[in-house]
Amino acid sequence: MQSLANKGLTRAEARDPLSYDRGDVVRFARDYADKGVGKGEAYRVENIDPVKSAIALKSEDGREVDWRLRQWGAGKVQVFEAQRLEIRIGETIRFTRNDRDAGRINGARGTVTAVDAKARTATVRGPRGQTQTLRLDAARDQHIAHAYVDTAFAAQGRTADHVIIHADSRATNLVDQKSFYVGISRARQSATVFTNDRARLISAIKERAGTVQTAIPQAALSAPATNKSAASVLPKPLALRSGMGL
Repeated sequence: MQSLANKGLTRAEARDPLSYDRGDVVRFARDYADKGVGKGEAYRVENIDPVKSAIALKSEDGREVDWRLRQWGAGKVQVFEAQRLEIRIGETIRFTRNDRDAGRINGARGTVTAVDAKARTATVRGPRGQTQTLRLDAARDQHIAHAYVDTAFAAQGRTADHVIIHADSRATNLVDQKSFYVGISRARQSATVFTNDRARLISAIKERAGTVQTAIPQAALSAPATNKSAASVLPKPLALRSGMGL
């Protein structure tokens, strides 16, 4: 099937016709009644005219829209890129867009329990046993992705028997004591860490607390100086042991 991944365009990029590709799906965050465009409806990019900053859109029911980026809508739009996705019975997926009417929350998970290739549908069971049927050719139901990999932030609150963690020692904004602890504490039985350099990773985690070092209470800053070192108000490093699977 085809899945839709948010291109994450900034306002400036959304006004640039070169940010779009044929096959992209566009959703506007408000109605444009005079243009025949409804909030949240899916429109596929059919053609792009960079000179005129014009994009030819087509709705799922066949309506054509002449979208002029310099005139309307570019500041109130989400753009999605079409990607190939294979799903099978037993696979875990996650929804990647909020859909209140369908009862879907961005990040919510489900398990594929049935696939009908002829009817182009798939049945998904949620964590509480509720089921819903996805129409695989409908843009509304294409906001899904496989759910086998998550960031440490997204994985908070969940556990699994076995966890595999990718930790690059050079990723200063991603690998620190806080995120490392979240990663390894998701596991009930085992946590395995894959890294580019074991020694550097241990050193990096010891040095990076994962908290904003300047976020010291104002009262502490204005308090009279004492014999205690400034380091005493900072978070203590996470104790690392070689038995963690590094």
